[in-house]
Amino acid sequence: MHKKILIILGHPDKNTFNGALAEAYETAALAAGAVARTGGTRSGTLLRPTVLTGTRPDQQVNCEEIFAPVTTVTAYADFDAALALINDTPYGLQAGVFTRDVAKLMRAWDRLDVGGVMGNEIPSWRVDRMPYGGAKASGLGREGGQEAKVERREGVGTAQADQDEAAEGLILGPQRDADGALRLGAGAGSEEPGHVPGG
Repeated sequence: MHKKILIILGHPDKNTFNGALAEAYETAALAAGAVARTGGTRSGTLLRPTVLTGTRPDQQVNCEEIFAPVTTVTAYADFDAALALINDTPYGLQAGVFTRDVAKLMRAWDRLDVGGVMGNEIPSWRVDRMPYGGAKASGLGREGGQEAKVERREGVGTAQADQDEAAEGLILGPQRDADGALRLGAGAGSEEPGHVPGG
């Protein structure tokens, strides 16, 4: 049984779900053979929410940020090939992975070049305390959480060559104060991420 959902179109206010949006990517996909399973039409200047199948990975509707009520559904037989397909774009805001297999979810988290991987949740989900932002051309930095504080600080990089370490080269790595604050600098024998032994 299918559940019907009422989506109100119009000017953005508390009673509407989406406003006027461009339809160029959708129109190009439909002209190239994609099928609109729902939507695919306009109501005046408003694009109805649309689900497309039969699209190709190289079409703009798949490899550009569309910012419209349009989604594509692509069947896959190989999970790793599907992950590679997701990465084959200059964008990477977030990904939603729906699965009962925790190993697949962790593989997606490890391999996807995106700002966040949501398990069994839509990719736009977030809470204020979690870092949110994209990878590649989908943004720079993070908003929310401790990452936002670090991003707004002005950092100073330092380097120090210890006489005993001079033969091995310079050892650089981020350092944490007793209060846990991240400090960029140098330290001999640092095991922190970013440690560069021997230069």
